[in-house]
Amino acid sequence: MERYAKNYGSPMVAAFLAEPDIRKAVTKFCEATVHTATNEPRIGCMMASAALGQSEHVAEIRSFVAQGLSASAEIFAERFEKEMRAKRLSRNFSAKARGRALVDLMQGMLLRAKVGVPRKELLQDARSHAALVLA
Repeated sequence: MERYAKNYGSPMVAAFLAEPDIRKAVTKFCEATVHTATNEPRIGCMMASAALGQSEHVAEIRSFVAQGLSASAEIFAERFEKEMRAKRLSRNFSAKARGRALVDLMQGMLLRAKVGVPRKELLQDARSHAALVLA
């Protein structure tokens, strides 16, 4: 699970952190999520599948996934707060709410990929979802 998170989760967060413009950063993160979820031969998210399929039986998996999601949301929230202080992002929603929303959107896109939603549709939705997080 740790190796999976590092190999597949880290590039998505790195895409977000590497982009200086917050609007592009959110879009790049959403697009990276779709690309990660739909690259062959892998489809979907092993962590989401493990949390859904095994969390009742393996407490360590549930804990690891929960910690990873919280840590990701916090990374995003810190960046959103910085952007809000610099007045490059509105205060319509708190930085924490935006961070959690981005994680929730990521998980939704990963699960949708897992059930076979086409990449093209996911990319269109990813770009629309970015606008929601940035509202």
